[in-house]
Amino acid sequence: MHRRDVFGPEHLILHHHRHHHPNGPGDHHEHDHDHEHHLHLQLTHVTGAIPFLNPTHAAYRTTTSTSPSSSSSSSSTTSRHNCAPGPQIHRLWRARDTRKGRHALRITTSAPAETPNQSPEPQNHHHHHHRRPILTPATDPTTHPRIILHTLKAMLTTCPYWDLSYLVAVTFTLGSAIWIVNAFFVWLPRQDPSTVFRGEEGAGGGWTAFVGAVVFEVGSWGLVGEALGAGGGDLGWCWGWDVSALGTSSLVLRPSTETCICHHSNRKGLLSPSSPAGRKTATATATTLTISSAGAAAAGRTTPRKVNHYLHDLGLWASLTQLVGATVFWIAGVTGLPGIIGHMSAPLTDGVYWVPQVVGGVCFVVSGGLFTLETQERWDRPAWRVLGWHIGVWNVVGGVGFTLCGVFGLAGMQYQACLATFWGSWAFLWASGLQWYESLQKWPVEVEKHHRHH
Repeated sequence: MHRRDVFGPEHLILHHHRHHHPNGPGDHHEHDHDHEHHLHLQLTHVTGAIPFLNPTHAAYRTTTSTSPSSSSSSSSTTSRHNCAPGPQIHRLWRARDTRKGRHALRITTSAPAETPNQSPEPQNHHHHHHRRPILTPATDPTTHPRIILHTLKAMLTTCPYWDLSYLVAVTFTLGSAIWIVNAFFVWLPRQDPSTVFRGEEGAGGGWTAFVGAVVFEVGSWGLVGEALGAGGGDLGWCWGWDVSALGTSSLVLRPSTETCICHHSNRKGLLSPSSPAGRKTATATATTLTISSAGAAAAGRTTPRKVNHYLHDLGLWASLTQLVGATVFWIAGVTGLPGIIGHMSAPLTDGVYWVPQVVGGVCFVVSGGLFTLETQERWDRPAWRVLGWHIGVWNVVGGVGFTLCGVFGLAGMQYQACLATFWGSWAFLWASGLQWYESLQKWPVEVEKHHRHH
């Protein structure tokens, strides 16, 4: 499988049409013509943590140019195509971001004296309006306190019910909270017998375990649907940013659902893709998207190639593993109900109650590990700055807790089994809360400082 042939085009060009209005009679005649600002996206690298599976990372380097429009009578038709002045901006493609409907940018900054912005501009007036436009994002970096507070506020005040990623995150958060309540019911009486009340461990612990297992099952099906909803690579490329002019020599990138084809922005269906052609056009920017032949070929992918894509999709395998684990774990939820758990022999209890917890917990560990690897560009390089990496790691911790619960239960160590459920549930809750936060942060902007040495 070609690593560059799973998610979209290698070269994109976005056009922004600008008409220059003369400032006065002293302006040269050729300045009256229309000009086009071009934003070029050039695929620079593709990589993934597991070589024989689909790539999980790619980066598009942005460059800008300006040229007379086709309607211009100017005799000059040559455009200048260079790296955009100022900080270098990359449009990042990540497999996880594709599933979550996120459109990431990376801004690489360098010392002021070394930036392209410091190079002298030509003084020839004939080329004055052909200077490379400066490209900047209109949003603050993801780590800025204002962005963090805004996203936290959105978690409490918004409910994008049409977004499957949001629903999955909230479902797992609810399920984790239920498991924490369950852990209190079964662990606290052993830690502090004075707190025991009638039916606490039997009814309270049994029913909360069952409901928690059902909620995890529902969330796991959502994960699989989310992975399949990515379109097998057809919708793997989604620009998601609006290009607008600021003055006469600047282009600004703003978050936009008008240029987004992800199903996350479609309020009429959880997995139905959104079509820019059928939505309101951003007339203020007159931005259009031209896809190269490579992208057109990807969009025309046949069903066998889609199946082949799914078979090599790390995110889908992680989701399926999570679903298998949740399904097996659900067996323990059923057999742990009041009236069942107390009427089975010890060997039968081990086989249908504790063993499913061990198997399900192991699947949770494997699933979390796969999700973690998916966020890494290399298997041995942790992605500390990627939110999805931390989500995967905490899911691994939660899976270890649930696995140890079953292991300790088989050994007859009830206190340790209940305590493992307790801290494992808290790990799942933290991971789910981060996933909820991630689902509402659709336009992350990363800043990377690059130091050059002379």
